[in-house]
Amino acid sequence: MEITKSLSFSAINMYSRCGLQFYFRYIEGIIAPPRPSIIQGKAFHQAYEENYKQKKESFQDMKVSDLIDIYVEDVEKRFQEEVLLDEEEKTVGLEKIKDKVKGEGVFMVEAYHREIASKLQPVEVELRFDIPVELPDGGIVPAMGYIDLISDKGE
Repeated sequence: MEITKSLSFSAINMYSRCGLQFYFRYIEGIIAPPRPSIIQGKAFHQAYEENYKQKKESFQDMKVSDLIDIYVEDVEKRFQEEVLLDEEEKTVGLEKIKDKVKGEGVFMVEAYHREIASKLQPVEVELRFDIPVELPDGGIVPAMGYIDLISDKGE
């Protein structure tokens, strides 16, 4: 398997935590199924990425009900794949865990919409950046990442 030509900050962070985990994920291509909390975070991110992309042009947030629909649909989609449950979650059951993730997420979407999103006007959304990282041997590896949001206030 070919070694990646660029590194994300997630990959660098994983390498610094556990070289073996990095090896399996980025060299061998073995991807562990996501935990429910990861699914929750990715679904929340999906909803607000869509909101901010359109708000950049429209200057209006989407309706909270539409964002909840995006969130719930994304959770449903991700739970169709394999999900990594701990022992306690296994005793509760996959469907109840999914319902818990959806319920908590709806609360998060509503609170974030009310307290944060309504006060932000995006000028950039999912802005990619690349930084060359010099290796000890003199080689250079590009590190790349994304800035989720830059507001009109520079936040």
